[in-house]
Amino acid sequence: MGNSQFKDTLHRSKLRMSHAASKVHHSPESSPAVSASTDQPQQQDSDNIYVKGRRYQRKNSKYPMPNDEEEQDRLTNVHYLLKHCFGSNYSAPVRDLLLHSASCIYAQRSCPTSLFSQSTVSGSNASTLSNATTTNMLKHIVEPRVLDIACGTGIWVLEMCSDFPRAQLYGIDISAMYPGTIKPPNAHFMQGDVRDGLPFPDAHFDYIHMQLVYNCFSRSESDRLLREIKRVLKPGGYVEFREVDPKLRNTGPKAEKQYQTFSRLMIERDVDITWARHMCESMEQVSELTDIHHQSLTISFMASGMAGETFYSTVEGEMEGYRRLITESMGISDEEYTDSIKKVLSECTQKRAYVTYYMAWARKPIYDHATTPSPPPLQHIMTQHDTQRQQQQRQLQQPTHTNQKREKRKSSGTASTSQSRHSVSAPPTSSREIWDKQDKTDIEQFVHGYIE
Repeated sequence: MGNSQFKDTLHRSKLRMSHAASKVHHSPESSPAVSASTDQPQQQDSDNIYVKGRRYQRKNSKYPMPNDEEEQDRLTNVHYLLKHCFGSNYSAPVRDLLLHSASCIYAQRSCPTSLFSQSTVSGSNASTLSNATTTNMLKHIVEPRVLDIACGTGIWVLEMCSDFPRAQLYGIDISAMYPGTIKPPNAHFMQGDVRDGLPFPDAHFDYIHMQLVYNCFSRSESDRLLREIKRVLKPGGYVEFREVDPKLRNTGPKAEKQYQTFSRLMIERDVDITWARHMCESMEQVSELTDIHHQSLTISFMASGMAGETFYSTVEGEMEGYRRLITESMGISDEEYTDSIKKVLSECTQKRAYVTYYMAWARKPIYDHATTPSPPPLQHIMTQHDTQRQQQQRQLQQPTHTNQKREKRKSSGTASTSQSRHSVSAPPTSSREIWDKQDKTDIEQFVHGYIE
């Protein structure tokens, strides 16, 4: 990413942060004599609530961050920061998958060639077509599908739409911060709470992306979401997570105290802020993904260039986003919290504190052992084969003994034959059994001889 993008987003973020800070400092509601916990919401609607000039969503009580323009600028800064650090919008090997459309051949039938569009017939095949009716393979073009969970402003989806115009990209978020009308034709957004499940059919997406959700879900909710991700992902499809560990490292007592307060408040809300540290384990154990790759990197407060300035602005904006959570929970004034932010940032800069960003991608197995019945073990097959072989050998031994008796009767001569014909006694019941065995013996002998 170029420095111009960093500068533009950073400049907008600073302007809005300074404007919001001036409203907090000069508002009668933020007087030191009045605790933040006694402030009442300014207004509200079905989706949002407004407190001290900031807008918050109302659907997920776990998520404490606002969703106004100031927060949208911060999310844009973080997006570009992650893109800069990891070198691209994606780390999983999905480039070739998303660049090309897949053709699924349905049937062969005779139809007018005019029914074939240029998108399905090209090259040498197109030159052989005429206006006459001909027999061709009808093709159904399946475009790659990509899902961005917790898409926020939708900037990741918009950039991926530009990079992969043949792919269909979908974004879902609890707040409608994404563009509604002015967007590429292959970009699709919807508002929804992914804790209730993903509103898509099974095996629908080729690639699923999610980032910066450490402050959104409990441990059980993230496990359910992982199972949903596996359900809507195609066999062999890719999943990629990019996350941050919110704990600042190499800090002093002020930053450590603020993190302990934040951590305790998020635990009370049943939010797992350690999600980034066990992403890979959850991928393997919960959603049973395979081919897991992992990468981590650190960014310091002393990072040089526009990346360092963007990182500083991002951390400052995140602390501002938690203002309502901490002031209302701790019963402190806005001035006290603003002074705390300044001291923490100064301490982190002096001690060169840093944060860690994580990336992990994996694949859904092509063969799902959980849903596909496994074949019988080889030992069981061999046991059945040995049993059948032994039964055949026992049956073949009995006909050989019967044949010997039949040959003896034939060698006794005509006299014995006529004598047996004039015998007074009726034919025994076993006579039919003997002939049945002889008939059976002939067939089995033939088969036995053919096998040998």
